[in-house]
Amino acid sequence: MPPDLLYDVVRNVGQYNTFVPFCIQSSILGDIKYLENANDMNFDASLTVGFSLGGLGESSYFSLPRLEEEYVSRVRTRIVKDGEGVKEWIVEARSIRSRMLDGLGSQWRLRAIDAPPSSKASQINTNEQKLWTHVDFEVELSSSDPVVSAALDEVLADVADRQVKAFEKRCIDILSRQQGYS
Repeated sequence: MPPDLLYDVVRNVGQYNTFVPFCIQSSILGDIKYLENANDMNFDASLTVGFSLGGLGESSYFSLPRLEEEYVSRVRTRIVKDGEGVKEWIVEARSIRSRMLDGLGSQWRLRAIDAPPSSKASQINTNEQKLWTHVDFEVELSSSDPVVSAALDEVLADVADRQVKAFEKRCIDILSRQQGYS
């Protein structure tokens, strides 16, 4: 998929609750502050995430509680250009208010690369360059509460991978709709 499409999906935080795993609620707070151009902006976003602790199924004798957290992040998006055009698309977020987490941050760094001709993205992407996106995605979480830390340790190994796959699926769905594929 083209990096500009993934960039648009990643920075559209208000839609996260419709496709991002564990995201229950998402919204933009207040006004978006545009910096040097429409692609470079800062805004605050409220997100609520949740998951069940322990991963035990319905057949267990007891059910573990659900961990749910509402937090506010400050989001910054920007496009880095060089003399040849866009070099990198970046979306960074840092929590500025959270009850359970001492620190929460994420960073997406996107770069265009050529897509192999046999790829599904290449087949439905009408851009002449048939671009794929190289994704560097980092998530940092910390909590001084040992129960929260233990719960996060249990699910974090899987969270980043699930999130990247959810964003990829969202982009392919958008490309498919644009091209009339189902």
